Amino acid sequence: RAMGAEFRGVGTTCADAGCPSYLTLFEETFEDLELRAPSMEPGTGPSWTPTPPLGWTTNRDQMTGGGVDEWRSWSFAKKEFWVTASGDQGRGAFELGDGIIAVADSDEWHDAPTERGAEGGFLAVMTTPEISLKGAAPGTLRLAFDSTWVPDEPMAARVFADFDTGERVPVLEWRSEAGHPNYKAAAVSERVAVPVEQPARARSVRLVFQLGESNNDWYWALDDLRLFAEERR
Repeated sequence: RAMGAEFRGVGTTCADAGCPSYLTLFEETFEDLELRAPSMEPGTGPSWTPTPPLGWTTNRDQMTGGGVDEWRSWSFAKKEFWVTASGDQGRGAFELGDGIIAVADSDEWHDAPTERGAEGGFLAVMTTPEISLKGAAPGTLRLAFDSTWVPDEPMAARVFADFDTGERVPVLEWRSEAGHPNYKAAAVSERVAVPVEQPARARSVRLVFQLGESNNDWYWALDDLRLFAEERR
């Protein structure tokens, strides 16, 4: 006891106290993707791919208008290629991102020659495979990932959890408009960890990452995703 406060747990081990064990339900680093040479951006050699990891989907085929091939919807690229192709513009500050990263870049998407200039807004959607929740203790589900978020108005980043019960649960929303309840200032290299509300009967989930309400604005890029929970006892 010190200044009226009681210290508890000193000298107590997890074996004594029953500390929770954590279960990794899903993780993705993007490092196993097979890359291709640039299509419209300068450079040679394996640099990027539009093809997500096995079981993932993007809405690349649904995006309309022209635009730079490499940045249609979510793309997967060596960070150095993304930084160099864009002229950096702060992208190199994503220190937590390394190797291959997932990129949604409205700014670079619109930087096509005039005859192929992108039309309309930018909405990039990326969805994980179905993830089993077997062994996860109720109420303990969490999502973590490395992120670089540089917004311009208007722009919105969202994450949803689509459960096998048919319920879509909002996980995260960041908005670019100052004064908005979900406004988030630029965070160029951040480890994000957020809770995911799990319906009582849910047995699996797909995570959906969106960057939208954007038209030649800025970018959101991700790396090292992990879904985890306390292990059910």
